[in-house]
Amino acid sequence: MNVHPIEKQNAKVAKILKAVLADTFVLYLKTLNYHWHVTGNSFYSLHKLFEEQYKALAESLDEIAERIRQLNEIAPATIKSILMHTQLEETEKRLSANEMINDLIESHRTINESCKKAIEVAGKIHDDATVDLLTQRVVYHEKVIWMLKSMLSSV
Repeated sequence: MNVHPIEKQNAKVAKILKAVLADTFVLYLKTLNYHWHVTGNSFYSLHKLFEEQYKALAESLDEIAERIRQLNEIAPATIKSILMHTQLEETEKRLSANEMINDLIESHRTINESCKKAIEVAGKIHDDATVDLLTQRVVYHEKVIWMLKSMLSSV
């Protein structure tokens, strides 16, 4: 059975999207965890900020997974498959508010770089829908990085 070149290209893009999806899911869980466990003088503002962020990440999970499905691939949907595809580390120890913010900044940076690399791959094969989706993700992650870095000066 011959595989059509477009299917090969779609599979390559979907593989990268699976990693972005897995990283986004781990970041979603981290952000939710920090929302639940943040303490200190900036509790209220960070609690609200983390809530806004985990809700936005949840929406993006659906968008990324649907794009993977449009490419005729299966989106990672189990904890096992998410952990197989992610490059982010889970956080199990209690962190201070500053440590939480720094960890989130690094996680957003990691995903942002993955999105930029995926944009290059998708752009080479003229997959404009994936390029558009990932460009929106880059804009989001860069904004969140800026917001979190701004919070460090007030925590």
